[in-house]
Amino acid sequence: MPLILGVRWEGNIIMGNEIRYKGFQIRAAPNQLVENKKWTVEVFISKDHGSRAIDAHYCAGNSYATKEEAERHCLTFGCQIVNGQYPQFSLP
Repeated sequence: MPLILGVRWEGNIIMGNEIRYKGFQIRAAPNQLVENKKWTVEVFISKDHGSRAIDAHYCAGNSYATKEEAERHCLTFGCQIVNGQYPQFSLP
């Protein structure tokens, strides 16, 4: 079972910035900040509900020097949301 920044997941990497985890699709969506050129931690989590998929967008306050580092943290953040480690966020 692969490990992403301390979170074990049994899913598949779909692309470099997207994984499937516990029935959810998690997509890293970091943005580069204009003021300091760092990358944000933003993630979209979606779940198929029969004939439709529901997406939700989540942000963390962290930022990172490289896009790749931010993407890894985005995926970890998404897995942690799915695992219930952030009860303030509801899943789709």
